[in-house]
Amino acid sequence: RATAKELEQLTGIGPSIAKRIVEYREQHGAFTSPEDLLKVKGIGEAKFRNIRSQITLQGGRNTAITPSRTTSATVGTLININRATAKELEQLTGIGPSIAKRIVEYREQHGAFTRS
Repeated sequence: RATAKELEQLTGIGPSIAKRIVEYREQHGAFTSPEDLLKVKGIGEAKFRNIRSQITLQGGRNTAITPSRTTSATVGTLININRATAKELEQLTGIGPSIAKRIVEYREQHGAFTRS
């Protein structure tokens, strides 16, 4: 479900490869495993190894490849606060709908969080 712009944030993925990933997904349906990216022109073994740790499958039974450090990233119990949706932020202990919404709004106005 990642956009081309989000995919460009992966190591070594520029606009043309990001566009090919989105086009491949639109033509062939959702990715069922991370290795499906190897079917996209321009992604070889080396590039795949570089991005493998940065992506995750989300959406039920392996339905979407998502950059785990860019979009609504949930890997195990880790959530990337710079990309997570309000719903995903609500999974964090003590974060309800109101605070989650405020976090997203703040991030949109001021940019990514840089310190923990």
